[in-house]
Amino acid sequence: MIRLASMAVLLALLSPGAVACPVPDASAIAQDDAASDASAKVDFVKDVLPIFRARCFECHSGDSDEGDLRLDLKTNVFDDERSDPAIKPGAPKESSIYRRIVLPADDSDIMPAEGDPLTKAQIAIIERWIREGASWPDGAVQPVEAKKPPEILRVPELDDERTALVEDAVKRVRAAGGTATKVAATSNAWYVNIGLLGKKLDDTRLGELLAGLEPALVWLNLGRTAVSDEGASRLADFGELRRLQLQGTAITDRALVAVGKLAKLEYLNLYDTSITDAGLEHLEGLMALTRLFVWQTKVTEAGARAFAGAIPGLKIDLGASANDLAAVAKRIEEASRPVNDLCPITGKKVDPKKTFAYEGKTIALCCSDCLQKFAKDPKTWFPKVVFRDANSAATAEPEATPVLLNAKCPVSGEPANAEHSIRVGDAAIGFCCGKCKAKFEAELAKHPEAKARFVGK
Repeated sequence: MIRLASMAVLLALLSPGAVACPVPDASAIAQDDAASDASAKVDFVKDVLPIFRARCFECHSGDSDEGDLRLDLKTNVFDDERSDPAIKPGAPKESSIYRRIVLPADDSDIMPAEGDPLTKAQIAIIERWIREGASWPDGAVQPVEAKKPPEILRVPELDDERTALVEDAVKRVRAAGGTATKVAATSNAWYVNIGLLGKKLDDTRLGELLAGLEPALVWLNLGRTAVSDEGASRLADFGELRRLQLQGTAITDRALVAVGKLAKLEYLNLYDTSITDAGLEHLEGLMALTRLFVWQTKVTEAGARAFAGAIPGLKIDLGASANDLAAVAKRIEEASRPVNDLCPITGKKVDPKKTFAYEGKTIALCCSDCLQKFAKDPKTWFPKVVFRDANSAATAEPEATPVLLNAKCPVSGEPANAEHSIRVGDAAIGFCCGKCKAKFEAELAKHPEAKARFVGK
């Protein structure tokens, strides 16, 4: 494991300008001013609607009404029959839209689901608009015309008795603190997220909450709960499931016996569980499966490769291999080592604990006073650095485009882009977009020692 001191240096390397105050661009300043101006209410048409159009309409207008939400229809947004209001005037924290846009960037329920999260300024505008009463003038939005009839996910029709059981189960889920939402207003298929209950949800509670939903449940999130193999064994009865999230639970290979009976399953998240290659054998009959997450499990590359070959079109997210992690850890360790033995300010022997990251190099100083001087004006002092060897001196100037340590984004698996990267010494970890980079940075903030695990092949 990389030393704690080296970790601190890495954080400095990843944020080489941390000592200076960032200068926001003009657009951000304008949005901040709009959100903080107490002299006038937020204007829906001028301030809020442009955010909805740019970041939300793709999934919540016209043809698309994901989660039974259309932001181009006022009546849909303020539907009194919603158990969890999309917008509750005067109460941002009781409005599901607001709660979703402020989730961490790596949360699977964050909105927008694609692209970068909303900016702090955009979030502030929406929060203030809701707090001020969510004024929405009639006729302010022209509904987006559907280009084609939407394909609505449905389950087989239910008789009155089964429908009543489903409705009772929905009430229990909501009363417990989970969410239960129809996939679409005209669908009889349901999405349930009881991962919100965290470790309060054990195997017994799981059975109590889901009883009755068997013929109607298509999406289920149990991530980060106390569900184990015993609770997961009940999932075999939910034959309509298309999407199942079991990440961070205590399940083992035994749980996959039940999961392997879900013939319609398309998406399965087993991240951070104890499953192995042997467990994947129970899933070989899931021919509808297109996405499987097994990062931070005991599944090997060889096992994943063999399993993927058995199901056409299956994409497996395995994370980084042991060799990848070792190579990156070595590069990070090298990048965190000071490049000089003498202080560029006094000429004295350096203190390895007094370091500053600049231009992709770790510069050591002799004391705290010199460290402060260097940090205050690195451009003046950096040319005075005497590098330990000629190779370091030759590479003192950073490359305009850093060499990426990885070819694929560790979050999405898409090709890495140098424009969305984090410097690590003279190289960089690349991502496909700003959102994936934000996910890495969010995880790094929580678990700095796990940084190397994010680098894919």
